[in-house]
Amino acid sequence: MERHAHNETGPAEQHLFTWLWFGGLSFRTIARQTRRSPTTVRKWVRRMLGKNVCKTKHYRVMLVLAGVTPLVILCSVVTRAGAAGLSVGEVMHPGGGWEEHVAHAASQVVQVYLAECHLVLAAPSPSRALPHLIRRLSEVGELAVFLQPCGGAKVFHGTTKNKVVLGNDGVPYFWREVWGSSKATCRAFLLDYTACGTDTAARLLSWSGLWLQPDTRVIILGGREDADELFRHAALRNSPDVLFITHGLFTPHKAPETKANLNSDRRTVEVYNRCFYCAPVEARPRLLLRWNLHDDISQDFKMFKDQHKDFLGHRMNIVLMPYFPYISYRVERNASATTVHLEDSLNTRMVNSLAPYMNFTYEVHEPADNQWGVPGSGGNWTGIVGTLQHELADFSMDLTRTPGRSEVVEYSRIYIDESIVILSSKPKPLPEYLSLIRPLEGEVWGAIVVCVMVWGTVLWVMERLSHWISGRRYLSFSSSIFYGWGLLLEDHPFEPPSNPTSQILVGFWLLVYLILSTAYRSSLISHLVVKGKSSVINNMEQLAERGKEGWEWGIPASRMTGAHKIFFVTSPTPAIIEVHNGIKITETEEGMALVLKGGFSYIDNYYFIQTLVSTFYTDDSGYTPVHISTTQYPLFVGNAWAFRPGAPFRQRISGAIQQFLDSGLITFWMNDVVRSHVREERRASKEKGTQPKLTFEETSDGQVALGLSHLQGCFYAFFLGQAAASLSFLLQTYFFSRHHAILLVSPMEDF
Repeated sequence: MERHAHNETGPAEQHLFTWLWFGGLSFRTIARQTRRSPTTVRKWVRRMLGKNVCKTKHYRVMLVLAGVTPLVILCSVVTRAGAAGLSVGEVMHPGGGWEEHVAHAASQVVQVYLAECHLVLAAPSPSRALPHLIRRLSEVGELAVFLQPCGGAKVFHGTTKNKVVLGNDGVPYFWREVWGSSKATCRAFLLDYTACGTDTAARLLSWSGLWLQPDTRVIILGGREDADELFRHAALRNSPDVLFITHGLFTPHKAPETKANLNSDRRTVEVYNRCFYCAPVEARPRLLLRWNLHDDISQDFKMFKDQHKDFLGHRMNIVLMPYFPYISYRVERNASATTVHLEDSLNTRMVNSLAPYMNFTYEVHEPADNQWGVPGSGGNWTGIVGTLQHELADFSMDLTRTPGRSEVVEYSRIYIDESIVILSSKPKPLPEYLSLIRPLEGEVWGAIVVCVMVWGTVLWVMERLSHWISGRRYLSFSSSIFYGWGLLLEDHPFEPPSNPTSQILVGFWLLVYLILSTAYRSSLISHLVVKGKSSVINNMEQLAERGKEGWEWGIPASRMTGAHKIFFVTSPTPAIIEVHNGIKITETEEGMALVLKGGFSYIDNYYFIQTLVSTFYTDDSGYTPVHISTTQYPLFVGNAWAFRPGAPFRQRISGAIQQFLDSGLITFWMNDVVRSHVREERRASKEKGTQPKLTFEETSDGQVALGLSHLQGCFYAFFLGQAAASLSFLLQTYFFSRHHAILLVSPMEDF
């Protein structure tokens, strides 16, 4: 006859038989406790020992079985009772019948509310409830079972042979494997300690890593006297959905005690939960449901209530650093305390919008070391990141998301990008004394000089050949060179060459002169009217190139304690590495003064620089003497709110931030914060009578009259020619006097 599927012995029960047998129970006792026949128990124990299913590492067993069946089992075995020092009573608690009632209630809760969830069943010791839970929960969804004996006994993971490995040190790794092995959309954790004390249950909770799984729903089965202690366990500090199922109190009946009345009382269980966001006094266990197991659960009854809709005035602890326009605040310090007051900024508007909507309050403080957060020793981080890592604050409202930080803190939705830009002085006018040679590039000037010398030499050779053939007069070499310069400078000679070959050569030179003179005149006019300017710095490559010419750059000290430093240190770009090697720590006021002076660039966040320039370095007409680079360098993926590990309210706040993004409020608030700040600061500056910190240059779009400043190059050329002529005259006079003295001395020596 074919067996029914629900009567088949699954892998969970097979391992349970073996576990109980090693605990010292007989096959008949195991069969009575699990409601199986002794033959079935004996068969599966022998098969399990023969197959050597349990591997040396417990997580290997979990992975092997997961590939065969949706039931995931961790094989945990101990030595025989005598070797481990355990009595039969410690392995299987005899207990009363209420354990099975509690297990029945838990299985119904799972079937109604946690169907298709990834289930983890933890039992510090086998109890009457455990076989029922394994059978019923195996039919619901994916299940992982963890067993450990009560008391301080060691747990061994391995086989019955000599290859036995202590498993206590590997338990946390098992939990990481359990939580990461399933792709289910929901998770549930069931703790059965109906046959054990709270010490072992607390140790198991500490290993479980539940504080990193705030969305996991927790169901605890046990005695009512332990409810308050377990609800306050640190492992459940981030778990809002916790149910405690225990047996109901026996209530005396006014009617005669009948067997039906007694059975009704004994099949009554009580379900407790807690107010997660209430004050500690009000967060004690509260009765959610008194449930008679003869009745089914109503489909409309909410066993797990959404406690994130209303935070009930919960006080959030926020850690932050000033970073306008993202974050702005003022600090009041006195002898007793330091108070931080938020001022208008993007994140101030965000948190002030969320606080009344979600009904929470907050207090703000700075990190102890006044840093954003960089890696330290031993896996610890500094600054804001370290504060969240060690759960000394609930969240930070603005923190750049980096791969390293994401390993120690959790982030909300990225709500805005952050980019680094380079601020430099605007291109300055080139010296006017170079206006005469600026119309043509250096290569053109060099080509002209070479062509004149070559043309003059060819003309002289032609003239010499003509003289040798026909006896005509010819030009000297110097006259030929100056003849070419004269044509170029519009000084036409009175006597052109008489040789036809030389005349053809001069004709083509006149054509070249026409082209060059026309191009030079037009370019000279434009350069005299429109002043030439130096090149601008728009990227790191240009900044590094300017560094070879003595250019310098700097960044504020606070920026190099966070994502800016990580950006420079981890960048593979050679130009960025070179910029990082030459960077100087310069605060804002000093840096801007150096930028205006010239030869210095200031590196910072785009929004901060834009606000700074618009507020203090732009006049009423919109003129500013500084230039913001067109190339922006993103700081990783952007900025987000960072939360302590396992923060249960992270998803709720992240969803609200997503709504801000969808509605366009983030962009609107950021632009409005910048405009409001600029407007208020400029109004305050006018009231104080201060002027923008800039060097104003007046420009005109109309006609330009050439002045002495435009034509100073011409006069410099005039004075240079006079000096050259004077020097030539002095040299000529010197050599003539020496030659004349030699002539006077020579006749006297002959005499």
